[in-house]
Amino acid sequence: MNSIPLNEPWSLAKSPTVFCGLVRAADLAAVVAGGVIAYAIRHGDIDMSANYIIAVAFAVLIAVPIFQAGRIYLFSLLEEPWEQLRRLLPLWGGVMLVLLAGMVFTKTSSSFSRLWLLYWLASGALCLGLLRALIALKMRAWRRDGLLTRRVAVYGAGEVGRWLLQEVAQKGDGTVDIVGLYDDRGARVADTLREQNLKLSGNVNDLMSYMRENPVDSVVVALPWTADRRLRTLIAALQSSPVDVQVCPHNVGFLTRNFPLMRDSEINQLGGLPVFTIISRPLTGWNWVLKWIEDMVVAVPLTLLLLPVMAVIAVAVKLDSPGPVLFKQKRGGFNGRVFTLYKFRTMEWQGNVDDVRQATREDPRVTRVGRFLRRTSLDELPQIFNVLRGEMSVVGPRPHALPHDQHYSKVVAQYFARHRVKPGITGWAQVSGLRGETDTPEKMQQRVDYDLHYIDNWSLLLDLRILLKTVFVGFVHRNAY
Repeated sequence: MNSIPLNEPWSLAKSPTVFCGLVRAADLAAVVAGGVIAYAIRHGDIDMSANYIIAVAFAVLIAVPIFQAGRIYLFSLLEEPWEQLRRLLPLWGGVMLVLLAGMVFTKTSSSFSRLWLLYWLASGALCLGLLRALIALKMRAWRRDGLLTRRVAVYGAGEVGRWLLQEVAQKGDGTVDIVGLYDDRGARVADTLREQNLKLSGNVNDLMSYMRENPVDSVVVALPWTADRRLRTLIAALQSSPVDVQVCPHNVGFLTRNFPLMRDSEINQLGGLPVFTIISRPLTGWNWVLKWIEDMVVAVPLTLLLLPVMAVIAVAVKLDSPGPVLFKQKRGGFNGRVFTLYKFRTMEWQGNVDDVRQATREDPRVTRVGRFLRRTSLDELPQIFNVLRGEMSVVGPRPHALPHDQHYSKVVAQYFARHRVKPGITGWAQVSGLRGETDTPEKMQQRVDYDLHYIDNWSLLLDLRILLKTVFVGFVHRNAY
């Protein structure tokens, strides 16, 4: 089992969709580069006239559907340079034929140099070929470094788990790296594990701790279907982690009966072996990229715009009552990782940051300035720095104090599933009226239900809707006190 560097950035294997999209963009850039190079060879400069620019743009538009139809963006194909060229070059020839036909049809062919078209055919093929060769070389290097393998943890050291490890080792396609074997009852099979030269990595708590500190793509549940109580406990725990949860066919019947939300499970390949994916990580592929771009596009301008406002608030807080300007508290964040949340201090300073009692209406601890800040939600503004640090998103489930996490996780179903995405400054629950004190499990359950709805139905439009509601109705609310 290969070691994994701590806090390694997300690997390309997590999002072949994103990488293949970047290859598409690079192919189109190569088409443009080929046209410019051909023009420079033919005319001695790159100052292209309007009709040539239109021709290049038209070729790009043609190339998009033709290249896509030729299935040259299969992730598994990108490591094979000769196979790529075998498919790509005829497609490039087809693009040029369609372009030429368009010129003839529009009776504009006489305004273009035939030598330029021939040079473009050759230079475009050269640019595309060199690009794909470089991609193949780079991907092979990434493969050697383990960046293109799926990091998989197996839970279950019994017969099913040992069979799975053996199958991956003997029949796997090299795309899977088993990062650990976990089981709460490993002691019962310790002798068998030693005989098969297998090492137990720990129990479910060890697995959860490992996933908080190391990148893991999926967890494969390899328990017998008769272990219903263990399966129920394990799946409930894994629902809080941003990983794919997959099962061997042995367990599918139990899980789809006892977890109705998982009845839409899909069959996937794990190192060439069929497994059922019953929980998929949220924000995969381009969604992850779009969410990050959204955070930066909103947070960076807002920080610059609000710095003067925050400076005035800081002075007001300092003059109103003794104590620090900022209130700092540990909160549970993405994947259960603990981070320090920043807010403007709104209560009398007692020097006890461990006091996590929620504010109540007419709470005597709230200062004069603090009451205004809380009613207008301006006390939340410093969390923009949490967003810039990558600990929070602009929109997401609101983070709670650690004691509240521990308390409500025992009485609220799927409470920790909120940690599958980054917490947010504002969220779907908050703009839907679920703000203020959560003094009953029923209130917290309702808030969690809204958070999970947001996670399962995320889109840029939903985030935009939440942001607009935050601006127009969310800052001042009857439950903000």
